Amino acid sequence: VQIDHAEDPECVVSQPFPSDIYSEEGGSFAYGGPQHNDTGRVRIVGRKFPVLPTGDHQDLYFRVPVDSAIRAFISSSDADILLTLYSAANPMMPIPTISASYIWEAVAQEEDYFIEVSYLSSPPSVYCSFFQFQLEIKPVEQVIEQIQCPIHFPSPVVPESILYLENDSVVYSNYIFTDEMLTNTTHNHDIYEGEEEFYYRITLAVQQPGSLHAYIEYPFIAADFSLRLINALTNQPTQSGRYVSALNAAQNDFRYVLNAELSTVPPQNVGYYYIDIVDHSDLHPFSLDEYCIPFEFSLSFSSSDVPHLMYIDP
Repeated sequence: VQIDHAEDPECVVSQPFPSDIYSEEGGSFAYGGPQHNDTGRVRIVGRKFPVLPTGDHQDLYFRVPVDSAIRAFISSSDADILLTLYSAANPMMPIPTISASYIWEAVAQEEDYFIEVSYLSSPPSVYCSFFQFQLEIKPVEQVIEQIQCPIHFPSPVVPESILYLENDSVVYSNYIFTDEMLTNTTHNHDIYEGEEEFYYRITLAVQQPGSLHAYIEYPFIAADFSLRLINALTNQPTQSGRYVSALNAAQNDFRYVLNAELSTVPPQNVGYYYIDIVDHSDLHPFSLDEYCIPFEFSLSFSSSDVPHLMYIDP
């Protein structure tokens, strides 16, 4: 008897990746499918799809009955996976994204579209290797409505540019980035890892060592934000976070979470950090000249060594 590996309960349970998201046989029902017959609207969420060996690929077919925005997200801890959008009418020509992220604009057609999931690099053994996948398809008209600027803006429009952290500190509110802020190069724009990006910088003045928990929540279909923590003394990133689905999907339905330990520096015993809100999405989504991206930002800091409840999320 040859035993390759012991059975791990966490590895035995997985989710089969669907083949399409419009038919009963496609296998999307457990993840939020199938698509709406008239609009094609759908949100697919799966957190434990099995990784295939290097060089393999899978195709996910769907329909676009009206001009639509398509947003996809994929994440794996140990595999490099590429997503490519094609039209079944021209399966040899990839459709370019309109963003550094997986955001596409697709015109209505009778033929299917499909996303090819390509496994560029997988572990030598794919046993117990999984990936998360999310996909949203939404009519462009509905997305444009979602990012129209409101009549009344929040006050303040963006988070404070400097925060003093000591004892227990909590910042939480809804904010907006306007198109002028996102596209005007007089604001903070930089080239990072080959991509132009906008970032909004918040300076953290840490009065006591402690724990930081921060997140930004935003509409999945219309934006791609992340948080980047930088040590102000070295100007080097110190901590990365992770993307998760938001618990409350009323409007802002995707979240980037960052946790870190912050320290002080003698002799002043103050530590300085930057937390950047980074925009990875296209500067002119859907050819709009004027738009607003709503987001929720939360930051909590605790210097106490004794575990205690600071707030409840959500």
